[in-house]
Amino acid sequence: MTTLISWISVDSRGPSAIYVVTDSRITWGSQTRRWDSGRKVFAAPTPDVFGYCGDVLFPSLVLGQIVDLVTRGLLWTSDTDPNDRHAVLVEYLRTAFGRRQNAPDQGFTVVHAARQGSGLSGTFLAWRTDYEPGPRGWTDVQVDTKNATLQT
Repeated sequence: MTTLISWISVDSRGPSAIYVVTDSRITWGSQTRRWDSGRKVFAAPTPDVFGYCGDVLFPSLVLGQIVDLVTRGLLWTSDTDPNDRHAVLVEYLRTAFGRRQNAPDQGFTVVHAARQGSGLSGTFLAWRTDYEPGPRGWTDVQVDTKNATLQT
């Protein structure tokens, strides 16, 4: 089980940073079959950070692809509005997931944290995108970064 938390630090001037933190353990069926150096947080050169919990295989592969594409300027740039960046992320996740063939269908959560603007006028946004096998399927919610905590 992955622990994933995210928070915004606030100083006397207001929000100053957003964090996404996870453990690094990946297990295969039992605690004795594990790797303690797995990557579960990905930072793009744009002001975007992604983390995941739940299924390991799909999120770790697709988030690595997304960061590579963002680094090359192929999905979005630093000038792209954070809401538009998130919409592209969700579409990419859903499309890539739909291309799987004969793969296990396991649930996962992707957290996307982003900064809009810079300096003291910058603000932080966060979203939680879940996939759950079965009728529920995909859900995507923007987190209230001013008044709520994000728990997964």
